[in-house]
Amino acid sequence: MSEFASNTPLEHKDRWQTPIEVFAALDAEFGFYLDAAADHRNALCARYLT
Repeated sequence: MSEFASNTPLEHKDRWQTPIEVFAALDAEFGFYLDAAADHRNALCARYLT
């Protein structure tokens, strides 16, 4: 076992979201229209892939 093991509960391990501050800055520059790694609970764009 690694000394850097995650303490994140199993039900949350696949629920990470890009911090909104990072997303907003990049979206202002690139104009995202698709969140390519999301689900209905954490999508940052109207269109997303799960």
